[in-house]
Amino acid sequence: MSTANPMATGGRDARTVVKEHPREIGALVILVAAALLVPFGLPSLAIFPVPLVVWAAGTAVVLLSESWEARDRFLGAGAPLLGYAVGGVLVGGLRVGAEPGFDTFMTEFWAVSGTMFMIDTGLGVVWLAYRLLDLT
Repeated sequence: MSTANPMATGGRDARTVVKEHPREIGALVILVAAALLVPFGLPSLAIFPVPLVVWAAGTAVVLLSESWEARDRFLGAGAPLLGYAVGGVLVGGLRVGAEPGFDTFMTEFWAVSGTMFMIDTGLGVVWLAYRLLDLT
């Protein structure tokens, strides 16, 4: 974007956003790291999975930020948990098929909920990044 028309972008590009909002960019990086840790199957810290702990740290930074509106903060930071719970139930329920039973459902839920967490973390980060670029 070094050749972009400053009048069209309002004088803002990715470099200026990073310089103006380092804490917010750090929070987005932490959220992305939480999503990328899901497939590794790391041992839990006490009773909490490592991606959940990293997500909680990123969420704390997002919620304490003053750059986003409250609605955007809750939407961006809450999207991974919404995807984990609702997405896991919906997709897990669809994958059960004709085999009834709670054990079958829970097996399918655990199989897809991590992937749904990763997808919705990506969506939440994209939303927060868009809103950060959209600030005027």
